[in-house]
Amino acid sequence: MLTLSSLSVALYVSLRSLDKFRSINFEIKSVISIINQLIVRRG
Repeated sequence: MLTLSSLSVALYVSLRSLDKFRSINFEIKSVISIINQLIVRRG
């Protein structure tokens, strides 16, 4: 049985990792958009 404190710690850790994943995902999307703009300019 999980206590409330350990549950909140687990929730905090999962939210932090989700935040890191979001920032990585945002960086990937911005790189992809830059590559797409370069392709469009050449074509």
